[in-house]
Amino acid sequence: MIPIGYSKKLKSDVDINIVNELESPFSDENVEEKLLLTLDQCFTKNPDELINTTPIELYFNIKGWSNAIRGLIYFSCFWNDEIGYVIKPARKVPNKGFHFQKEEEIVLGKSVKPGDLANSMKIAIEKSKK
Repeated sequence: MIPIGYSKKLKSDVDINIVNELESPFSDENVEEKLLLTLDQCFTKNPDELINTTPIELYFNIKGWSNAIRGLIYFSCFWNDEIGYVIKPARKVPNKGFHFQKEEEIVLGKSVKPGDLANSMKIAIEKSKK
């Protein structure tokens, strides 16, 4: 899991150089703990001050973002002050990277029970595979 920060250069949110690995086998509690840690780390570093290699390239020690993501799935989990936790699955589009599936967005709200985040992540993972 990779937290994000705001890039003034790119005028958008981008990954920052932190990777929180979730090793298998893992429980729902492990998933939620790692996810909440990752959310807490968002916007803690300025991505414009970081090196030009993406965190996923550094983590896998593979040159080139498209090479590093080959065979992976992608989804986004974030907090929205108005609606709470949101998880968005993404599909890989050949030669274009990942595109979020707005119609598949999972809105959990501001208050979640233990297991809700983990279950929603599992759903997002399955939707991202399609």
